Amino acid sequence: MKAFAGIDLGGTNIKYGLADSEGKILTSKSKPAHADKGRSEILKRLEECARELLEYAFENKLNVPYVGIGSPGTVDADRGKILGVSPNIPGWGGTNISTRLEERLKTKVYVGNDANMMAWAEVLFGAAKGYRNVLCTTVGTGIGGGVIMDGKLVIGSSYSGGEFGHIPIVKDGKRCNCGLKGCLEAYAGSDNLIAIAKREIKAAGSRSKYKGSLNELTVRKILDLFKAHDPAALKAIEKQAGYMATGFASVIHLLNPEAIVVGGGIAEVCGADYIRLIQKALKQYAFEDALKGLKVLKAKLGNKAGFIGAAFQKEEI
Repeated sequence: MKAFAGIDLGGTNIKYGLADSEGKILTSKSKPAHADKGRSEILKRLEECARELLEYAFENKLNVPYVGIGSPGTVDADRGKILGVSPNIPGWGGTNISTRLEERLKTKVYVGNDANMMAWAEVLFGAAKGYRNVLCTTVGTGIGGGVIMDGKLVIGSSYSGGEFGHIPIVKDGKRCNCGLKGCLEAYAGSDNLIAIAKREIKAAGSRSKYKGSLNELTVRKILDLFKAHDPAALKAIEKQAGYMATGFASVIHLLNPEAIVVGGGIAEVCGADYIRLIQKALKQYAFEDALKGLKVLKAKLGNKAGFIGAAFQKEEI
């Protein structure tokens, strides 16, 4: 039986697993990335994960055609090499993952951008299954994105396609962690959500249910307050959804997708309420004709999407 091996490299953890041809997970694990220890240690950890998957496959008489890896940063998918800088993984730029691991594993290794891999998984097996023109995003500290057009992942001429979080939405605006100004991520990412919520809690005064120190406010607490119908949290999430809709409108007007998939903690916890806020805000920023038939969907595959997409990155819809 054929099985597909995928590894999702994060700044903190590596998630990895095997799936059958229908996307059903056969085994999955997670281990610390040790990204702070540098390039050699990360490559060692990736090799360990790959060997575990290949050994599991051998023991269970499974045929694995290749190992797929999803990595932060701009990825030269043709060579399996990291281009530029990955802010959460110091010294990762310039690493040729495929060359190193293929030599040691004696099997083909393909590498793609982690957000693109998440998007590919959602189109193959998740919320966007059945659609061929899709924008997928994940919202957390940063905002990742992947675009599928006519059933194919859009990588771009220099492997930088789908960088949804770095669409500029404010001229000369807040400085983003990427170094640019006015990026969507600087306004809709976790840091600014916390800043917005602090202002809303102050403005709400005794009407807010939050009684702790504002210095201890976290995204998790904001989401819990949202679920408890706290007025300050409701306004904060509504503003964040508005920023997301601003970015979505740019993509909608340019590419006219059939569906938008939203993943990450906010979508996971707030669910349909969050999706409705985005849909409401979209009406302010996007042409009515461009919104006809558009589906805004909550991601289905959670934190397994990264390694699932990586595992199937060379497969077609």
